[in-house]
Amino acid sequence: MTLARHTRVIFMAELAEQTRYLPQWLLAEQAYPELDRRANEQTARQLGSLALAREVRIENIEQVPNESTLLAAIQLGALGDETSRRVVRTNVATDIAERLFKAGHQTKIWLEFSGGRLLQDGRQLIDIHKNTLQFATLNPVMERRAKTELKNALLFQELLAAGALDEYDIVVFSPCPEDVATKKAYGFFADTDSCSIQMLRKTPQGIMLETALVAGKRNPTAARHDIAAIQAIAKQNNLNLSSSDGDGMLNHVLLVPRQATPRGVSDVVAQFDQAAGGTFYGQAKPRQNYEQFAKECQVRNDSFVDTVEQITAQLLKEAHAFTSPMEVLERLDYLSERFSVARAKSDLSIDAAVFGDVSARHIVLARRHYQNGDYDQANKEMQQAKNTANSTSCPLFKEADGDKSDATKNDEKSGKKWMSCPYCQAKVFDDPCAQVLACWDCKAIVVNGRVKYKGDGGSQKRQAEQAKHKHEAGL
Repeated sequence: MTLARHTRVIFMAELAEQTRYLPQWLLAEQAYPELDRRANEQTARQLGSLALAREVRIENIEQVPNESTLLAAIQLGALGDETSRRVVRTNVATDIAERLFKAGHQTKIWLEFSGGRLLQDGRQLIDIHKNTLQFATLNPVMERRAKTELKNALLFQELLAAGALDEYDIVVFSPCPEDVATKKAYGFFADTDSCSIQMLRKTPQGIMLETALVAGKRNPTAARHDIAAIQAIAKQNNLNLSSSDGDGMLNHVLLVPRQATPRGVSDVVAQFDQAAGGTFYGQAKPRQNYEQFAKECQVRNDSFVDTVEQITAQLLKEAHAFTSPMEVLERLDYLSERFSVARAKSDLSIDAAVFGDVSARHIVLARRHYQNGDYDQANKEMQQAKNTANSTSCPLFKEADGDKSDATKNDEKSGKKWMSCPYCQAKVFDDPCAQVLACWDCKAIVVNGRVKYKGDGGSQKRQAEQAKHKHEAGL
């Protein structure tokens, strides 16, 4: 054996020995079986308490409000509680981001870990998942997923308390369901069959939760590749994931060595793209610099601030009108959709298809008229786009997902307190007992049944006029 070959053999042996001691990807249930068992026991207790709450009816005793719901946050925020207002803003911001971008986007939020509990804006993370189980309309598929997410949140807390996140990050893949009826009923975007990749990381600044949205298929007509890609990533990191569907993958809480993903969830996305055959965030698009793209996503998220504030302010104004947690979610869904459609006219990075085929056609036409300086026609197309939009953020059961060309079909299920402003068509609270009615969008005012101000035409008219002025000024 030559000296060079002998040296190479020694080098490869040393490398193999070093690699043997490098931290590997782990399955939390295998690496920490006791913690996993405790999380399962806690989940059973939490589910038991929810079942009891649904069955027990206490007569003549005033119910204590659930302070962990968005409803409570809106009510307390309306009274001036700033922590509750942050809760509302966070929910609105998340809704907008998930509504507008089904793939090729990522977000970041900060959590606290105090007293063995993960907190988001002062609310326990497990309560957020419990509220889904308690108040949302869930079919068997979505109920199983909600229970798994609750168990995962409890396991996150156990792993943090045990110090596992001193060296590892938590990664969970959440592909969309395969059941066609479920995807349709809960508004999963069929063009991408998106997969959520979440990473929980302990940092000196706090607990960081990153979420990346990747497409589960290269294009709308392609077969899904997400499950195979996740399995390939696991195999590359010495793990065997036997799950072959989205529900099963959600059960796997992975522990990833910190040094393996220095850029955070972007590094996991890069592995996903490689395993999917050279995609970019799961789509058939040219590869980009992941670190730079993550920064662009943050800039995109920051650009929603004004819209978030407008929706938040409107929800706080209507705090007195809400009677149930689901009613609040339905109202947020409506407001977010209206504002998001309006944004799509000028933001070409938004895929108009996320609002449904009919609305998308109106948005495309509105963009064309807008670019040609025909603002009146663009305005008309955008009104039709709003009236026919059918979009979702987090999965929300919608009984009526068909034709929405008649604006009256957009009323929430409560059907008792919303009307369209006659001057700008925005949905406003209709209180027959109120002396003063005011539109949040165009500022029209009615006092004691008399119109005092017909408003300024609303945000849509204001945007059209601003665009017209810019065009005339050559900007």
